[in-house]
Amino acid sequence: GFAANNRTVEGGAYFSYNGSNLDGFSCSGDPAACGSGTGGSGDTSFFFSYYQTTTPATALYNGISVLAPGVTSISATGDTPGVQLGGQTTVNFTFNNNPEWQASGTNNFGVILTLGKFYDLDAGPGVTPCNLKLLAVVKPLNNGAATPYAVPLSSFQVIQACNTG
Repeated sequence: GFAANNRTVEGGAYFSYNGSNLDGFSCSGDPAACGSGTGGSGDTSFFFSYYQTTTPATALYNGISVLAPGVTSISATGDTPGVQLGGQTTVNFTFNNNPEWQASGTNNFGVILTLGKFYDLDAGPGVTPCNLKLLAVVKPLNNGAATPYAVPLSSFQVIQACNTG
């Protein structure tokens, strides 16, 4: 569940990100084209994000980020302290999608793990922050109704290695 001020009840943070070719793939926050919000309380609380364009877009994306308990942002200058993966073998969450998306032929969604280890990709005095990212593509379950997911860590693939090899 979610608490007020973009925080989870476990002390993490959440936010949305989106964009299209019409806005340089960086949503400006214009409520006519994109937005997000929250509702409910406790275990029935929810967070939503939407993206629509005033003219047809040739490409767009929309996503929601949820940070681990106690993590409110990813550092751009050093390692981000927080949750450690020890004996955990799955990423667990509850998710549902709207009927239009569920009925489409392309309703898979991606789960991206961003690790807290910091790398600077700039060899000079500047800083180009980078964190390792892993992706798992998930097929929605239960015809779009709220469903618990347990995505095995073994199903994730590295999509950003920060030049670490």
